[in-house]
Order: sequence, then C-alpha cells, then structure tokens
Amino acid sequence: MLDLKFIRSNPEAVREGLRLKRVDAPLDELLELDERRRKNLFAVEQLKAERNENSKAVAECKKTGQDASGLIERTRVIGQEIKALDEELAQIEARIQEILLAIPNIPHPSVPEGDSSDD
Repeated sequence: MLDLKFIRSNPEAVREGLRLKRVDAPLDELLELDERRRKNLFAVEQLKAERNENSKAVAECKKTGQDASGLIERTRVIGQEIKALDEELAQIEARIQEILLAIPNIPHPSVPEGDSSDD
C-alpha cells in the first residue's frame, strides 16, 4: 500500500503507475478526501483550543463571581461541533483507507508495460 504522503506529493507518478498497471482507482477522490481530512483536523484542533480557553475563562469567572453562562453555552456548542467533525473524520478516513487498498504499488521503470492488469 502506498503512503498517503507519497501520493499527495507525487500524484502524477501514481497516475502513471495506475495507467501502466491498467488499474482504475479513484485517485482524484482520494486527494480530495485527504484535503477535507486535513481541513477537518485543523478545525477540530482549533475548536479544542477554543474549548480549553473557554474552560479556563469559566473557571476564572466562577472564582470572581461573574456570570459565565454565555461561555458555558459556547463550550457546549463547541463540544457538539467537535463531535460532528470527529464523526465526519471517521467516515473520511474509512473511505481513504478503502481507496488506498485499491491502489497498487508503482511498477519499477524497468518493468515492461503489459497488455492487461494481469501482466
């Protein structure tokens, strides 16, 4: 199985390898899913950082006796957003693995081109 980083860095080499092996794998879908996965991971990390900051602010508000209901509500909403993104990430990652398993290794340049995927 090819590494996703390699595929991301060398999509044309992978396309050529697929052509030589006469395999029709959804490479464009894989690259799109990888981009979505990376964006979602970034969003989750940002939301977790915001949630942590809000938790600290809530604790500070409670110490000083200030109203923290707005922060508490925002923290709850952030938790729901994180959960939704995590579920989407799980689906994306499952599909990525499915596609990666369908992509064969790239043939060595010394290997002659065959007539079918069996060659």
